[in-house]
Amino acid sequence: MYLTKEEWLASLNKPLSGRDRALLEAAYDVLQKNTICKPDAPWGPAPVISPWSGPCAGIWNWDSAFHAMAVSRFDTPLAKSCIDAFVAFQLPSGMFPDVIQIDGKICDNYGKPPVLPWATLTVYRRDGDRAFLRRNYDRYCKNAAFWEESRCDCGLFFYSAQQHPEADNYLHPRWESGWDNSPRWDEFPIVDLWAIDLNCYMVQLYRSMAEMADILGEERRAWDGKAEALSARIEKVFLGKKVIFFKKDLTKYGPTGYNIGCHWQRFLTRASRHMPTATAKPANL
Repeated sequence: MYLTKEEWLASLNKPLSGRDRALLEAAYDVLQKNTICKPDAPWGPAPVISPWSGPCAGIWNWDSAFHAMAVSRFDTPLAKSCIDAFVAFQLPSGMFPDVIQIDGKICDNYGKPPVLPWATLTVYRRDGDRAFLRRNYDRYCKNAAFWEESRCDCGLFFYSAQQHPEADNYLHPRWESGWDNSPRWDEFPIVDLWAIDLNCYMVQLYRSMAEMADILGEERRAWDGKAEALSARIEKVFLGKKVIFFKKDLTKYGPTGYNIGCHWQRFLTRASRHMPTATAKPANL
């Protein structure tokens, strides 16, 4: 499916205010102008969307996912191209790199939150292209295994990075989170934190994989089991009387944490409606 800007706006079937129409037109134009289609690009001639221009242009990890979900509303082939072009750079470990730049440089010291399966399923729903799911399903199985083997401790997930001789490695996990400047990274090393957002993204990954498996005739039971188990662990550990971002210090005193109000994970985990919103002081757990 491809729709021009005028066709897409007309297809919305609802009146738009002048402000909303201008915003949607601008979004359409930006995504179109940021589309790169160069035969000599590292990913080949496939069209992709870059969040940057000039020498820093390239395809980023979860940017590719979000771009794909957005443009799937009016250009489904471009949406699939954004995902296909990026996932082709999956590392042997199963990790997806952070960025592939137009000059060929690849940043593979860390990745980004695992939202690609969710995006792939969203794009699939636009036109029902099972081949699109099929060619990516096995990649996502391998990526799920990477998170479980390299970013999981005591059943909960954390951000990290590979060693890098040219930079301060402690900075890199915050970039994997996508929340580069979040104040939650200021006191603890990121690898000592079980981040609630990442654990919620993993629940969404498992649910997306279960639905993909069902569509493709694969066994979904294991994915459903992982989603339910992680949801229950999030509910128990993070969403008790207080919402907690944990510090992992299991060798000495057990985990300690900061209680930080968080709302949107309720959508991903089916968390209790009575989840707290206030920020509390540090506490031993």
